Amino acid sequence: MAELLVSEITRMNKGFCVIGLERVAGRFRSLRPLPRHGYAWMRFPYQRGDKVVFDFLATLAVPPHGEDRGTTSNRKVGFVSESELVNSLKQAEAAASVKDMYGCDAHMSRRGGDSVFVMPEEAKRSICGCEIESLRFEFHFYPKVRVAVVLKSGERLESLPLVDADWSEFVDILAENVKDQSRVRTQLGQLFGSLVYPQIQSSPSRFARIGLSRPDRDGFCWFMLDSLFPLPKKSWLE
Repeated sequence: MAELLVSEITRMNKGFCVIGLERVAGRFRSLRPLPRHGYAWMRFPYQRGDKVVFDFLATLAVPPHGEDRGTTSNRKVGFVSESELVNSLKQAEAAASVKDMYGCDAHMSRRGGDSVFVMPEEAKRSICGCEIESLRFEFHFYPKVRVAVVLKSGERLESLPLVDADWSEFVDILAENVKDQSRVRTQLGQLFGSLVYPQIQSSPSRFARIGLSRPDRDGFCWFMLDSLFPLPKKSWLE
């Protein structure tokens, strides 16, 4: 049994992948509570910032996803603010450079494009936080959304798939309100430029968590944008 502070809820096919923070020796570590079957929760009744107690099972985790833990039951016992959650994330796994994220070299896609992957046998973990200088959402292939981030180190991570459930939902809400759907990609870019980027850049909670996908058929684990803080707020659109 362990109390986790829910930090990630990401879209995973038709379900959700969840990560939480466990306090250990005055710091935090990330654990990934799994449902009874598979990796994705078809329904997850909690939100980020909720404190949830999970009953854990012994789980044979496959590297680099050593954070995996099977569960049998769960219950909410409290919650924290977004700023408290970000402060906790900064006390968990964090890195200032791309190589330090997973303790290994990252490789550019061999299929063309700017996506980045690591080899699963080389990576030391599957989730890591980082402070970011700036970012840019790309809507060329909407409903798939990609994000480019610039780290404080000046390094760039291009074409990160957006799997953050809150941000994905926010983008979809904006898209649904575009009257001319033939211009939805252009309109999303304009809305983010005028309404969203100023809110992100001015936020003291600007922080990202980069996750690794499960190995694909080629055995590659791809970088993904699991969390972006600040989380989106409907008040930005008023």
